[in-house]
Amino acid sequence: YRGPWRWDESSNTAVGNPATASDVMDTIHAASKKHGKEGIRTHSGAMSLSYMECIFEWSERVFPVSFPLRHATELSLNEWQMLHKYLGWHALSATAWTVWTRNFETVKLKWKHLTFGCVTEDEFRIPHWKLSLVERKNWQSKLNNEVDLRGHIYEIYPQPELPSVDMDQHMCNWISFLESHVYGPILQSEDFLFPSVGSNGIVQPGSAMSHDVVQKWIKEFCTGAGIDVTLTHLSTHCFRWGGSQYRFMLAPVGKRWTLATIRWWGGWAEGEHVS
Repeated sequence: YRGPWRWDESSNTAVGNPATASDVMDTIHAASKKHGKEGIRTHSGAMSLSYMECIFEWSERVFPVSFPLRHATELSLNEWQMLHKYLGWHALSATAWTVWTRNFETVKLKWKHLTFGCVTEDEFRIPHWKLSLVERKNWQSKLNNEVDLRGHIYEIYPQPELPSVDMDQHMCNWISFLESHVYGPILQSEDFLFPSVGSNGIVQPGSAMSHDVVQKWIKEFCTGAGIDVTLTHLSTHCFRWGGSQYRFMLAPVGKRWTLATIRWWGGWAEGEHVS
């Protein structure tokens, strides 16, 4: 016994408020640590492949990705905003779902992180492009009080069999939009791939898209596709969980990855749980 609820040896009885007993307080403390300060689980749910496919099918009916990328002066403000939102959503969501970035990491990607015109070094010479992630959260672990910024370089290939998460196709569509309607024909190394845009359609190239905008897109696209967002909490890790769960458990036999590959691809630090 300890605290306000205690055992009184002289009277051979317990005194105080039983709600403050050590067993009760220890249980409350353990539950708070497990579920957060408010006692509510705040971990993001998974943006499953079925969700991504449902959103893709709905968005194709509303605003197809094949919408012609005419010259900027020929687009109305509404057309520009629709292109920005729908092409941007497909590129951002497919990227995060494929390389398992958190949303705040995805919006910080810059042109310098992409390398196009690559081919494999074997006899097949398969074309692809590369994405370099050098400052992912788990790789910024402290080693002797120094930050480890080694990161990974990902090779990105077409996935026509998975059109909703085909990062190659959606990112190329998005870059075409950035070149013709945002930055101009030549992107600079420090240009954000997902720049901040005001409500009037004016791009703010020096700043990245905010987390609030991404969260707003998630809610808007899920709601439009008929996904009940009240049933699962989809936030900054949702694409990361969805992509990793698919590759570990749900992909067709022969295309699933080992746990070691999952940990490498996702950049999970030693000891971090893979939900």
